[in-house]
This record gives sequence, C-alpha cells and structure tokens, in this order.
Amino acid sequence: MNSRDRVTTAINHHQPDRTPKGFFATAESTQALQEFLGVEDQDAVLEKLGVDLRHVEPVFVGPEERAGGLRQTEKPFADFWGVGRKLVSNQFGKYSEIAEHPMAGIKTVAEIETYEWPMQEWFDCSTISEQIEKANRSEERFINYHRAGKLFEICWALRGMEQCMLDMLTQPELIEAMLKKVIEFYTVLAKRVIQAGAGRIDMVTIGDDIGTQRGMMMSPQLWRSILKPYLKDMIGVFHDLGVKVMYHSCGSILPVIPDLIEIGVDILEPIQTLAEGMVPSFLKDTYGHRLCFHGGVDEQELLPKGTPERIRREVSQLCRVLGEGGGYIMMAAHAFQPDTPCENIVAMYESAEVA
Repeated sequence: MNSRDRVTTAINHHQPDRTPKGFFATAESTQALQEFLGVEDQDAVLEKLGVDLRHVEPVFVGPEERAGGLRQTEKPFADFWGVGRKLVSNQFGKYSEIAEHPMAGIKTVAEIETYEWPMQEWFDCSTISEQIEKANRSEERFINYHRAGKLFEICWALRGMEQCMLDMLTQPELIEAMLKKVIEFYTVLAKRVIQAGAGRIDMVTIGDDIGTQRGMMMSPQLWRSILKPYLKDMIGVFHDLGVKVMYHSCGSILPVIPDLIEIGVDILEPIQTLAEGMVPSFLKDTYGHRLCFHGGVDEQELLPKGTPERIRREVSQLCRVLGEGGGYIMMAAHAFQPDTPCENIVAMYESAEVA
C-alpha cells in the first residue's frame, strides 16, 4: 500500500496496512532531526521517518514590506495581511510573534473596505506541480495544501484579541466585514492552488485556534452565530473542488465538534489530549464513525519529557484506540518543539509501524 492509498483508506474509515503518519516541526527541530538521522534536508527526514503526507504551498512573491513571518527579522515587519511580526527568542528557539495590530483603531466598515488587503498576484502557484512531483518522487504521497485558510485568527491578528472579542459582542458588523474579505482571499487562492495541482491535491488544512487548555475562547453560541456560517461556506468551496478538509484547532473544543461534522469537516487536528475533555477513547467512540483524527501524541509532557520506551508504549496504544477501523493519522498534538529529543520523535514514528 503506497502512502496516498494508506491515508485515503484511513480517512475513509477503513483499516490501512499500518497507521499513516504526518509531520510538522519548527525549523530548529527539523534541523536537529537532519543531524540526528544523518540526512541532508527535510525531504530526507520525512523519507527516513516514513511520513505519508506531504504539504504544498504557493510561493509569496509580493512586496518585501509585507513578507513578515516569511522573511524573519528582529524588528516588527508586516506579514501579507499587514500584521506586524517580529522574532522572539526563548531558551530553545525563535518564534515569529505578533507585534502590531494594523486595524486596532478602525471604527467603521468603510475603513475595512479601504484597507490594503493582500492581492492574489502576491502568490505564485506555478511551482505547485513541481512540489507535488518532488513529493511523489519515491512513491505516491497524500498531498495536503497547508495553511489554506483561517478566519478568527486573522480577525484578531488585525484587530487585537481583546478588541476582536469585544467586536464580536458589540460590533459584529465589523468582524463580518473582515470575514468577507478574508474568506474571499483564501477561497480564490485555494482554487488557484488546487487547479495548479491538476487533480493531485487530496486535502486542504484550514482552521483557527478557538480552544484553550480548559475550554473554548468564546461561547459555543457566539462561535455558531458569527464564525460557523463563514467556515461552512469555506468548506463547501473546498468540497466542490474535490478535496478533503482538515480543520485545526488547539485546545479543548468539545462543544463544537458536532457542528464541525455538520458543516463538513473530514479530519480534525491536532487532538490536544491534555486539554479538558479531549480524551482519545471518548472522541473515537463518540465521533470516530464520522470524523478522522490527525495528531494526538502529547507534545506538552510526553514527547519532551518521556523516555523512548514510554513513548513507544503510549503511542502504540493511541494508534490502537484512534486507529481501530481506520480514521487516524498519527502526529504530535503540535509541531515538534526544539526541547523534544530527537530519539523521542524517532520512537514515536517507529510506534506507528507496529500499531
């Protein structure tokens, strides 16, 4: 069974020959894995670990002054949405963090309409076919268009978290005006990417972090009234383009999982198992017949602090629970962080071979 068939089988709720594997890591973790495994680049890391998914993305060719988050600098530097970003260091690595909110002071829908929104010509899709061919070099892979869309996260990044939350309650017309611009941009770009893939892109990843360690950032009712309709529209566009949809949210999002299923989410990630109520056995028993899961291996405690033996044991058990009858793609519950030992990451991937 090749990688594409393996993932497709699991997503369609049939048992594959082994648990499919995904991969996501910080740049520092990827570099450490290259050195640990004795290989030259990320592609070789993925081959060595037996990763079944590959990600493709358009190339940013827009103005340099809107390349923040892509061109990393120590000073605030606007990303393509105009959100100021800068590198922030901790003891393990560097992260691109939000430093400025360009719409913090807006008062009217008219100001939103005249804002300098990103343009389609800032993104080059001509390399998508080449990226897919490279991914399929040794065998046919399951291809995912990564970062295909966000809604809430873009609004609060532009507006500021506190102001965005207040707007949702007191000035929803401002948030809705922003959402219309955001969804138009992402759906048009996705059409371009998927068309460039010529039928070889299998899935897109969208999502917003709407959960915390203890529950949702907002009431389920507020999420349903403002964000859910736009998310439904976005998913409908992607399904019409013939791809599966993976929805990302960290944290505990139990109240809206039925809503996500209702509006067409095919795969839920990253299954942050230490967050309130995100228990793998419960999720599988309750939603496993309608939803595939991606992630689930704890990156808060288990991967950075556990022994390889413990990781093999717990990951094998997780693969059996979430993967019974298909419906599971193994990955960490977040990108591998620089404090996670490489031997633990390798142990995690080895576990999927025998689960």
